[in-house]
Order: sequence, then C-alpha cells, then structure tokens
Amino acid sequence: MGMIKEKRKQKNLTQKELAEAIGVNVRNINRLEVGEAKIENLRFKHVVGLSHALEEPLETFANEITDMEKRCENENE
Repeated sequence: MGMIKEKRKQKNLTQKELAEAIGVNVRNINRLEVGEAKIENLRFKHVVGLSHALEEPLETFANEITDMEKRCENENE
C-alpha cells in the first residue's frame, strides 16, 4: 500500500499522527503501508478519515479496493 505512505509523507505526517487523525492504532497504519492489511478491512468511517487526512478524494480509496478485488479474481482463475 505504497500510496498511503507516499501521501502521508507528502503531508509531513508521522504514522502516529495519521493514526490519531483517523481513529485507528498506529499498527494499523504500519500494516497498511507494508501490505500486511488491506484498506477494505477498515471501517468506512476510517476510510473517510484517511481521505480527509491525506486530502485525497474518497474515490481514490474506492478505486484501490476495486483494483484489489480484480487482482484477486484474476488470481483465482
């Protein structure tokens, strides 16, 4: 999930600051950034918070989820 890390760094936010801004544990942010967790596992309110904190349209994250789903479908074929 390189996009989250990239956007977080552009905003000069630490993982802790981003976690506090969206209401999750810092470990959740770390896991998202290293690919151990998927954005679709977040609650909707946290995805909205991520959108606001990173100043990215919510659609950015919706597209990320859709892309992940498509990759999974292709792997299962």
